[in-house]
Amino acid sequence: MWLWASKRWYPIQCDFAAMLSPKFFKELALPFIKDNACGLITPYTI
Repeated sequence: MWLWASKRWYPIQCDFAAMLSPKFFKELALPFIKDNACGLITPYTI
């Protein structure tokens, strides 16, 4: 994506989540998204 931001950022997405019910989203997609987000959070990006 070519969007301007004053700090470093990365879009987290899970296209598979569009086909899931809320129950399966919490079970299958959310842990994956949380793992990716935890890897990105540093003192320099908050």
